[in-house]
Amino acid sequence: MSLDSLIASLNQRQRAAVMLDNQHALVLAGAGSGKTKTIVSKAAFLIAQGVPALRIQILTFTRHAASEIVGRVKTHLGEKASQLRASTFHTWCISLIRRAPAIFGAKDFSIIDRDDQVQLFRILRGKGKGNKLPTAAQLCDIYSFARNTGLNLTQTLKHSSTQALKHSSTQALKHSSTTIKNIWL
Repeated sequence: MSLDSLIASLNQRQRAAVMLDNQHALVLAGAGSGKTKTIVSKAAFLIAQGVPALRIQILTFTRHAASEIVGRVKTHLGEKASQLRASTFHTWCISLIRRAPAIFGAKDFSIIDRDDQVQLFRILRGKGKGNKLPTAAQLCDIYSFARNTGLNLTQTLKHSSTQALKHSSTQALKHSSTTIKNIWL
């Protein structure tokens, strides 16, 4: 399919997004509205207009969508699209942080998934029948809330876990709180 026939297959709003004269475009649309087709067309249009494929960055929510978009543009344009990039928002942000860690205050950082986080909190929480601490998953949620809001441990407990705050005088919570404070970034 040629670029002309690809663009001709778009509806009026899709075509407007593809032909938009700005360098950057943010297209918001609901499910089943033809977002992928529009993004494929936009990338193909830009490349056909002389924009180097390497200068185009497409951000999606899934790796599958990113791969599909690049594949479809390459199907339409062939070698011209060989350097087209598409990635998830997370992957793209991580690549920025890795290229300039000092700007983000993230020198020597690691990324762990939810299961790894819960496992770490399971170790920090410790075992025992009398343990009055929240579960490892709850501790993980508390920590995540604190990181996202910038609150310290006490403020976070007041806001998100009054049950844990109620037991803050217990020896187990004091010990674990000290341990958790030591890893609080």
